[in-house]
Amino acid sequence: MHKVIMPKLGMTMESGLIVNWLKEEGDYVKKGEPLLDVMTDKVTIEVESFNTGYLKKILAREGEEIPVTEVIAYIGGKDEEVSEEIIKGRIKEKKEEKVEVKAKKILASPLAKKLAKEMSIDLSKISGTGPGGRIIKADVLKVAKEAKLKKKEKIEIEKEIEEKVVAPEILEKIPLAGLRKTIAERMSKSKSEIPHITLFIDVDMSSSEIFKEKINQEIGEKKISYTDLIIKATALSLKKYQILNSTLENKRIIIFKDINIGLAVSIKDGLIVPVIRNANKLSIEEIANKRVKLVKCARDNKLELRDVTGSTFTITNLGMYEIDYFSPIINPPEAGILAVGSIVKKPAIDREDEITVKPMLKLGLALDHRILDGAVGAKFLQYLRNILQEPNKLV
Repeated sequence: MHKVIMPKLGMTMESGLIVNWLKEEGDYVKKGEPLLDVMTDKVTIEVESFNTGYLKKILAREGEEIPVTEVIAYIGGKDEEVSEEIIKGRIKEKKEEKVEVKAKKILASPLAKKLAKEMSIDLSKISGTGPGGRIIKADVLKVAKEAKLKKKEKIEIEKEIEEKVVAPEILEKIPLAGLRKTIAERMSKSKSEIPHITLFIDVDMSSSEIFKEKINQEIGEKKISYTDLIIKATALSLKKYQILNSTLENKRIIIFKDINIGLAVSIKDGLIVPVIRNANKLSIEEIANKRVKLVKCARDNKLELRDVTGSTFTITNLGMYEIDYFSPIINPPEAGILAVGSIVKKPAIDREDEITVKPMLKLGLALDHRILDGAVGAKFLQYLRNILQEPNKLV
């Protein structure tokens, strides 16, 4: 009999939501054949069977969120049976401490006991006024009366509050589930565990504007975007300041050799971060091709596991929504995230100290202050700005 477990499909995955079983109990399954769809903290993945046999028992149903490595089904031979003991094995038994409690003898008259039982009153909490501290009928009735008065008083207070407080009318209640729940948990963890420091810098995009148009004219279509230039420039800056291309794990700073840029993409249920791998080694046109493909797959819900894992640094762009600048939240377990605002024409001083109008971009950099200090982040931003203001360095 083979166990089917909830697979760990990513470094940060702690549980998976069973979206759909592709086989039913009793169906024959081949090794490598699709068995079920699982939603991870990033994307929905088709999980293949690791064994050949018959799907004997499904323990976790569609819609259930199961911790990784927990048994969700069994695959066995045609004549094999799944015992009740095996099924119960899914439930993790918790050791309970056995505490011996000595029974306390309560002195009470038979009528007092009968009344207390009818009124659901705990005799151990009543002080008896009878001989030798014995609880009598009057004691029980007194407690019942006091409880009734307290309940009435509580109801009156609640009613008074309701009359004074005018609650807003509810339009809709949306359960915090699926991808939205994952985002909420990850962002809460990021803000509570990672000490953020956020830096901002202004970038003159005049040269990048000319550079972008030149490339698009050469390739014959408007394919290259400012985002592609920023991805490439960021990747080159990470190569220069490698400490930003890192993570904190088991009290050690781990610096990655690969520079994989995650790009936050807005989809129907929230945000997803597809990854452009080794962006520092790609041309701007190659970055543009990958970006277009990944964004389309993200919005069509066709991303694969490789597309959403392994990022070392994230870029989030709200410029298309006319947001000038914002403070981003780090995408754990990364060390930093770059926020890109809109390009706005603003008055600026040129090299001849003349006032002119230039397309200006504000970048925001959030850093994990445990890994690096603001001075390093400032140098990174300066270097990034210089590349964007002299885009020939991108080639």
